[in-house]
Amino acid sequence: MILIVSDRKDIQAYYVMVELDTLGIAHSLFNVADFPTKSSVSQVLGNTSDHCSITVDGGSIIRASDVTAVWYRKPDPPKMRQDIDPDEREFTFHEIHSGVQGLYDALGHARWMNPIEQVRISSNKLKQLRLAARLGMQIPRTIFTNDEREARKFVDSIDCKVVYKPIGGRYLGTRSGPWEELIVTREIYTTLLDESTIDAGLQRLSMCPALLQQHIEKALDIRVTVVGDKAFSAEIHSQTTPETTIDWRRGKDPSALEHKAHELPPHVERQCLDLVKSLALTFGAIDLVKGKDGRYYFLEINPNGQYGWVEDLTGLAINKAIAGHLANSGGRRS
Repeated sequence: MILIVSDRKDIQAYYVMVELDTLGIAHSLFNVADFPTKSSVSQVLGNTSDHCSITVDGGSIIRASDVTAVWYRKPDPPKMRQDIDPDEREFTFHEIHSGVQGLYDALGHARWMNPIEQVRISSNKLKQLRLAARLGMQIPRTIFTNDEREARKFVDSIDCKVVYKPIGGRYLGTRSGPWEELIVTREIYTTLLDESTIDAGLQRLSMCPALLQQHIEKALDIRVTVVGDKAFSAEIHSQTTPETTIDWRRGKDPSALEHKAHELPPHVERQCLDLVKSLALTFGAIDLVKGKDGRYYFLEINPNGQYGWVEDLTGLAINKAIAGHLANSGGRRS
């Protein structure tokens, strides 16, 4: 049994389920947001027994002992009932989340794509850059600091333009606590800085540290989706419109940009595979840049990154590769 942990609106999960059906592999989707209002989790522990089961919305029961592989995809957080008293919300939130973590522990015997703790650890962009450099990948010169003098020294030492990048999240917004959905007010993208924005930003470093990075003059953006020992590379023609020149996500419809399958130099592809393996992952969406100087530069890796639009626009068989990897991780025939 393959357990897919995701959101019921995640179309990629359903595409992979179709591929698993083709392979004859049993599977089920656990929508974490349904717990505890629409689905139930029971964990019975004793000195001689340890049983865990999930009853999903619709009534079907998944026994943890039957699960051989888990695809930890894009789950929304659990949702509490709206009628909970305000002074009970934080307590309830932590009880629910502790129960979900206990469920994941009960599935520790299965193979995970990707292990939750590794997703957390490997999501740190500073760790990613440090590891990529150790593996021989080209990276832009970078500083993360809250020291205005060090930031100014860095900017003055670079004979090129500088960009600002968020490293912990992309959204500004408000909410009363982690049990509420963030009301997004603004999305933060990689931004090219000029002298006035540099000066204004440096004065705010004591409030919030920042990552500044050498701007690479791009020829192409490259998205590399790694599944196990396979790398699927696509080039994104981001330099054809002004709004996507610095960050291809900034366009109204990034999928409107031209996408093509891209053949990486063998040593760069090997570095991408080694990076994912070194992070103890089996899936990763890597952002590279092919500079106008012909070099490939590593920017970041998302251990749960999106890939569906890449397959749609290039025909790269990523869903099939994911299903095959999960099946080879111990999926039983249905």
